[in-house]
Amino acid sequence: DLGWRYVIYESAEGWCTELQMVEVTSTSCGPDLLPPEGEHIGSVGALESLGNGLTPVGGIVSDEIHTVSVLDEADVRRLPGVLMPLDEAGLDGQAFLAFMPADMTPTHVQVLVQNGEIVQTYELP
Repeated sequence: DLGWRYVIYESAEGWCTELQMVEVTSTSCGPDLLPPEGEHIGSVGALESLGNGLTPVGGIVSDEIHTVSVLDEADVRRLPGVLMPLDEAGLDGQAFLAFMPADMTPTHVQVLVQNGEIVQTYELP
């Protein structure tokens, strides 16, 4: 029951990503959105909790990534992210988005390749 739209576009500031929802629109621009060479995680961020208690977590990962998991503060529960290829924008990589429920606090993002191996973990600020 949650409507959202994810947009990526090029601007004078570099590539921009934008999460559009009824409650909030969040935009991030810059030259460092994509993962650095040899890395699997680019920009990542969590928004403030929405009125319904959900916390959006999103970012950019490399093409090799098969699964993105957002971990809660106890490192016990995992929430999978939705992966969205960026090839239509002419970019190598994938955007991801997850909505953490009110009873979870996002602390880390883990990315896994197809065989299930965790190749990188990012601690949310």
